[in-house]
Amino acid sequence: MIKGPKIDSLKLIVFLVLGCIILFIISFTFLPKYTKIKELAEEEQALSEKISQAEKEVGTLRNDIESLKDDPFYLEKVARDQLGAAKDNEVVIKIEE
Repeated sequence: MIKGPKIDSLKLIVFLVLGCIILFIISFTFLPKYTKIKELAEEEQALSEKISQAEKEVGTLRNDIESLKDDPFYLEKVARDQLGAAKDNEVVIKIEE
């Protein structure tokens, strides 16, 4: 009868040690992969935001191109603002800030 409790406590200790070893192995196996997955998810989010911004910019540029093709007043405005163009009998004065 005395040997019974000693065997049970030995089994408990072996079980706890094996459990700790298994937990340790699982931690070192999956923790780096989980961290890498989390980093990649954050990078994906950042890249998705950049793509969204680029798509908005492309849309704006397409609208500008269509306006330049179809709207002579917009074309004149761009020519005056960006190229410094002027009509005959006009004087262009550039003010630097």
